[in-house]
Amino acid sequence: MAATGTGVRMKGGPALINRMDKLGGAIQRKFEMHRRIGIELVKWGQRNFKASGLEHKWKPLKRSTVAARRKGSSKPLQDTGRLRQSFLHFRATESMVRWGSPMKIASYAHFGTKAHEIKAKKKLFLKFTGVSGKPVFRKSVKHPGTPPRPLLPSNRLADRIAKTTIDGYIKEHIK
Repeated sequence: MAATGTGVRMKGGPALINRMDKLGGAIQRKFEMHRRIGIELVKWGQRNFKASGLEHKWKPLKRSTVAARRKGSSKPLQDTGRLRQSFLHFRATESMVRWGSPMKIASYAHFGTKAHEIKAKKKLFLKFTGVSGKPVFRKSVKHPGTPPRPLLPSNRLADRIAKTTIDGYIKEHIK
């Protein structure tokens, strides 16, 4: 299993293929195992959001960010819930499972960003809420960048999730 971009793709390595062959190598069984791995990855992702980082705790938001949020929540990456919902789907076939987010912002959140300038494009000024809670207008701002907030399990953990799921499936079907 390997993290790619903002998703996890699990391909069958030799050990995994041998384990599946012990089940008779049926394509349907391989698909079912990948489906179950996908379900476990979705569950892990939802727990990761709820805990604001399972393997690596996410850095808290700055006061100015909390002040600018619609609902005033201080939980990172959870203002509207759209990013979290984008991790609810996976694709499984007989040869792989793919889970992650199609949203471009997921990559920025997962890896973090460097300091950069934001310029007004559609209007003359950017408008945002300052620390005081009052609106601020600027033609451009220097954004300090965002810290990485890992949305995917590490390769090691993803492998462990896959192995545990496969072991459970094997125990369930081979007696």
